Amino acid sequence: MPEKFKRMNRKWAKKIGPNTYEVINRIFLKTKIEEQAYNPTLAVLRLGGSYSNKRLENASVELHFAVSLLPVINILGVFWLLSKIYLKNN
Repeated sequence: MPEKFKRMNRKWAKKIGPNTYEVINRIFLKTKIEEQAYNPTLAVLRLGGSYSNKRLENASVELHFAVSLLPVINILGVFWLLSKIYLKNN
């Protein structure tokens, strides 16, 4: 299941755009235990349903930096903040 889940999420992210794909990859790479990436990656991808994929892709550009610096647990907080500030205002 884990490899199938990763492939599915990466395929979904690739449909949204290259920046979203990169964010999803970084989340998978930063987790020590693969299962810890499930909720953060799904949270990111589901934002495309609440907002447009174009807006999610634009927000992912802003998130590249945060993902590289923060532990995965904090990534959900960053996405919450992005959804409140960046996605709603753009």
